[in-house]
Amino acid sequence: MAKFSMPRGLTAFLFTVVSLLVITVAYLSPVARPPVPASKVSARHLPNVKVAVPFGSNEGLLFTSAQLGNTSFLQSGQNAQGDKIRRQIDGHISWKDALAAGEESLDLLLGHRDQSVINNLDQIRDAGWSISPATDTITHEYDEPEGPFASFGIMASNGHSISVKQDKRFDNCLHQDNAATGAEFRNIYNVPGRTIIGDHNFGCAYELKKFVSREGLSLSRLNAYPRMAADSGLIHRREKANPAAAQGLPPANERVPNVWRWSDIVWNVWASEAGDSAPRLKWIFKHHIITASTMGIMDNAADVPYDTLDEPWPGITYDVDDEEFQALLGTPHGKGIVYMLVDHPNALRNKGIESITMFTTEGNDVFYNLLFTLTD
Repeated sequence: MAKFSMPRGLTAFLFTVVSLLVITVAYLSPVARPPVPASKVSARHLPNVKVAVPFGSNEGLLFTSAQLGNTSFLQSGQNAQGDKIRRQIDGHISWKDALAAGEESLDLLLGHRDQSVINNLDQIRDAGWSISPATDTITHEYDEPEGPFASFGIMASNGHSISVKQDKRFDNCLHQDNAATGAEFRNIYNVPGRTIIGDHNFGCAYELKKFVSREGLSLSRLNAYPRMAADSGLIHRREKANPAAAQGLPPANERVPNVWRWSDIVWNVWASEAGDSAPRLKWIFKHHIITASTMGIMDNAADVPYDTLDEPWPGITYDVDDEEFQALLGTPHGKGIVYMLVDHPNALRNKGIESITMFTTEGNDVFYNLLFTLTD
């Protein structure tokens, strides 16, 4: 029996037709199409800019602006049930995760409160922190005729800027003679105005990770990387020349002082400044936020593309019953406020958070800010 043989030209033609059909189907498929960017990261996000600040926990994600520049954005839309779909920056906190974290924070505020063992400034100093006056360079942004201070009757001149910096070697409950982390919490304390303004706050875990990132190493090598010099933040020359000498270092999360949380440190400075008036604390501002996860949640709350929020004072205020309130409470900046309240019931009793306001201020750029208004 003779074998059938398709002409060579016809074979090539059919192969081409089938290939084009496959490519067309793949292109038209909604699964195969890549997400359309909702916006581009603004020009202020340059390589190696600090964009992550872990306030409420010892660990936090570190994102450089170079990573943000390669980020895809998912569009807001509606799902089959008509519920709003929030955008998520790849690798950052999602709206769903922020809501879950906010729910946990609300549970903490409604639950039993145990007093923190960190109750005075001497404990902070003993952990290698120095406490000193600093220059107030930010209050003027809130002291405009139509600004927040005018709204609440706050006198800017009553504020004191205080820096608490982890710049000394220290022992902790696990290891002795740890190198200083370089962390710093610099805030404005205005006792007559019942206000704290978060100015420059970079915690211990962030500083350790930033150090490794600056040297071009992956975070997975953090545990084996050389310790930092106590004052300059540079690597010891011997260890830089011979990284193997650092193999005996403990993990990074064991190289933080016993006192490390923003909530404990800032509360004790406030209590020292305010004395018997400490429980009257009413307003906590978080100034010039550059934490990508918090910025993303703020943008989502306002339904704007990433890094395009433009809401001058009075901004947008969310009450405790709003979904946006819960999501903002679940950000790193929200968690720090919650821990401050629940960890110091001896003075604050059952004080909670009645609203969260997000607003922008302008300098050489548009800056994100949050205001947490506490209950009386």
